[in-house]
Formats: sequence, structure tokens, C-alpha cells
Amino acid sequence: MKAFITKSPYLITFFILLIIKPFLYGLLIPKKEITLNTININNYTYGNLLYQNPYKFNEEFVIAIDDDLVKINDYVINEKGLLGIVSKKFHNMAIVKMLTSKDFLLQVKINNCYGLLNNSLITNVDAHCDIKKGDIVYTSNLYYVKEVIKVGTISKVIKDENNIADSFEISFFNNEIIPEEVLVIGDK
Repeated sequence: MKAFITKSPYLITFFILLIIKPFLYGLLIPKKEITLNTININNYTYGNLLYQNPYKFNEEFVIAIDDDLVKINDYVINEKGLLGIVSKKFHNMAIVKMLTSKDFLLQVKINNCYGLLNNSLITNVDAHCDIKKGDIVYTSNLYYVKEVIKVGTISKVIKDENNIADSFEISFFNNEIIPEEVLVIGDK
């Protein structure tokens, strides 16, 4: 017990540094413009992976970030494209709902046609749109974030027999382990 008490100032210092780490990054790393998928993003905040629940591996993860700089529904990205959106935020951390989550809903754009992404399936796309396997899927710029970010590629075309609205399966660009550093972007 005595050893724990004598080392507790070190533990307290460690935990304080862990909590204020995103804030320190903001002071040490100057803001710069980032190019992602041929678009410039200059309204971002750095975040670091803090925890990924093994029971919700494809649902959510937690990032350490200055919670004053992010809002609910801000996009979370890395160099490959979209990872998810901020679903909850707490003191110096945020929970990110991943694209692969069962209840994730996002408006997307494919070749100037729009659809709704839910659980690896894009629905409600006009059947007269020319979309084929391998076409790139982007976020829609109709949402409050104006940047257009890569999401994935079309892996399967499901034609509507009534020729009204087709559906498509998607292969996500971010389908492996979440990187340690992420960016959060929003309409700031």
C-alpha cells in the first residue's frame, strides 16, 4: 500500500497527461491544410484512437480529442477516407459510430446519383443511373459537411425488377484495423 501511495503522484500525472494529450497536440502541431482524395480540408481536429471495444469491433471506437472542437455528427476520417461520425462526446474523448455499424445511415453519391447507405448496402438510387461494379462511392455534399470524402467502391449491383430504384453493395476503403491517428472534420 505504501508503494502505491508514493507512486500515486506519478500515476496522477500520467493520467492527467493522457487526458490533456489532444489539447497538447493542438499546441505543438500547427494547423495546416490537408489534401485527402484530391480535396483540401482545412477545418479539422486531430484525434487518437483510445479504445476499441472487442464486443463492438465493427460498431464503434473511442478517440481522445479536445471535445470543445468537435460536434455530434462530425465526420471522422483517415488518409483512406471516411471511418464514421462522432455519435457522443465526453470530456476529452468522443465515441465514433463506424460506417459498418448496423444503425449507421448516410447519404452518398455515386456518379452524380444519390442514395442511402445503411450497413454495407446503398438503397434508393434511381434505376436510370449508370452505376457499375468498381465505381467509387463518396459522401454527399448535400449534408452539412461540404467536403466530399471517399467511402468505398461498388462491389455488387442489385437491379430493381420494376426499374425504379436500384441497390448496391459496397466495399469500404477502411475495412481493417482503425489507425491510431484520425481527423475529425465538420462545418466549423
